[in-house]
Amino acid sequence: MLLLTRMVGLCRLPATALQDSVRHLNANRAAITKIKRERFARVYPTTAVLPDGSTISVKYHEPRGVIRFPIVMETATEEQKNRISLLRRPKKKLVVTKDQGNKFDPMKYVKM
Repeated sequence: MLLLTRMVGLCRLPATALQDSVRHLNANRAAITKIKRERFARVYPTTAVLPDGSTISVKYHEPRGVIRFPIVMETATEEQKNRISLLRRPKKKLVVTKDQGNKFDPMKYVKM
């Protein structure tokens, strides 16, 4: 009898193993947890603009309007290279000067 109780004790599974094997697949599971997928099943129709200017319709995983592919600099024309270099230059910062107010002439705005 002692041998039988020891064997039963060895065969007993831990409580966590039993809890993990029970799955509650219902509407509440889908509502309160995140989707456990690497890639989502939903794809959105998107327009892709190729470097030569042609457009194609593709399915993309995010809702976007247009996707522009980069231009290859080796095959680009001089005009395209100049336009890209202008876009890559740092933008000029706007210098703001504070108005002191001593040059204001109210008589300039009076209509007689």
